[in-house]
Amino acid sequence: MIKYVLEPAPIDQDSLTPTKMPSSSEPFIDVEKIIPEGLTSAQNGIMPVELLTKIHCGGSLYTDAARCWFAMVRAASLDGVFLNVNRPLNAYRSIVRQRAEFLDRFVEVDPQSAAPDGAVRVEFEGKTRQLKPDKTNIAAPGQSLHGFGLAVLITNTNGIRVKNWLDDNAEQFGFVRGDQLHGAVA
Repeated sequence: MIKYVLEPAPIDQDSLTPTKMPSSSEPFIDVEKIIPEGLTSAQNGIMPVELLTKIHCGGSLYTDAARCWFAMVRAASLDGVFLNVNRPLNAYRSIVRQRAEFLDRFVEVDPQSAAPDGAVRVEFEGKTRQLKPDKTNIAAPGQSLHGFGLAVLITNTNGIRVKNWLDDNAEQFGFVRGDQLHGAVA
């Protein structure tokens, strides 16, 4: 899966370079610097329904992001490429869903214990948590661009044709790969 994020312009590149994992009080990126003007009063994960538009997986995106998504899907299909988003949570995620996904991937650990090599640890809700070995990293609740309906996980990117099409065309529709925006954290 590759995450694509609607990229508002301009972006302050200094806010996009993480030096460590987020905690609940320290965002991985400065979300305020990259959300579109129409979302400045919205809260991450608590989006008013009138700002969201349904997409084909049953999920939603911020209306402007959805317009860009539909245009990109149409262009891809004209080139014989199908872009798949297979679950609603691969688009907008409520704060409740973000928290559930986060807690499914991170386990509480003793902050004094030695972390295994390569372990990802983060402070959340006053507790030290460690990423489970079989799980992929995600942003702490309230720090994910999914919470603004600006990110979409495209699930059929194993095929070189889909990946190449996205690499060549996504930016034309306002999307960039998520790892180009803020690491591999969703």
